[in-house]
Amino acid sequence: MRFYIESGGRALGPFNEDVLRGMIASGTLSESSRVSVDRVDWRPVSEFPELSGESDPRGGRGGLNLSKGYEDEPYERPSERFPSERYPSERRASSQVPPPPPEPRPSLPPTFPPESIQRRQPIGNGLSTRPLNRKLRSRFKSSWIAITVGLILCVFARSLALLTMFALADSEISAGAILIISGLLDAFGAACLGYSFVRVLMFLHGVWASIPKHIARATPDVAIALLFVPGWNLYWLFAALCDGAKGLNEGLAEKGLLGGSSSAVSGGLALAAAICLLFAFPVGVLLLFLLMAQMRRAAEPLNEMAS
Repeated sequence: MRFYIESGGRALGPFNEDVLRGMIASGTLSESSRVSVDRVDWRPVSEFPELSGESDPRGGRGGLNLSKGYEDEPYERPSERFPSERYPSERRASSQVPPPPPEPRPSLPPTFPPESIQRRQPIGNGLSTRPLNRKLRSRFKSSWIAITVGLILCVFARSLALLTMFALADSEISAGAILIISGLLDAFGAACLGYSFVRVLMFLHGVWASIPKHIARATPDVAIALLFVPGWNLYWLFAALCDGAKGLNEGLAEKGLLGGSSSAVSGGLALAAAICLLFAFPVGVLLLFLLMAQMRRAAEPLNEMAS
């Protein structure tokens, strides 16, 4: 028969008779302690004659502390196969599977830019390489389109004004309206020419930025700024074009690109363009754009080699 022990309002057990007799013999359990078989009818130990006999020869659980008893936990004898399992709690603790190791944290993506972006290092004078090539193409294209449109509009406006003054002087067509249209066309053409002038300066700035730093006579900003100094700009126009062409040629020769896939910039064309811009502007503009085309083709491989 198995019994439950009442301790502090709790039902401890069940325990078999041998265990309870051992507890009574050791003084852990008194005759007045209340026990029960079904946890409903609680009676003193003295009313159970089967508990007054001899105790378990192995001593049972004579040293059990009732304040730390095993509530509703069946007692099992130690296994001969596993002598270390003396109590169920020990058996339960030994049978627990160790927790799995924590999963490794996912590695964070790299914070540095990929190799394709790392190659875009600043070149000699502080501008990035591949974007600079795109800027050179864009500035060259937009400048010659703007100057072509501007010249056409200006020529058409002046022709319209002359036609109004001479051919249509006695006509019924209002000369004033035609002159207004001519003036508007002339103003728009002048705006296109001004825009083209700015884009040419930006193109020359990119060309000077493509020249290796130890070869360039001046920085790109200084090379463009000196074109606005009164008096000095007459000399510096030759320097900006001729020294720019010379610097590109020296850069190509230094990197072993001259004579191969890249052709040299003509120094004579640069000198002719500078002279004609001062004394024969339309011819100078044509020569300037031929020179700019050569400069663009020479600057692109230099920028690629600098990446």
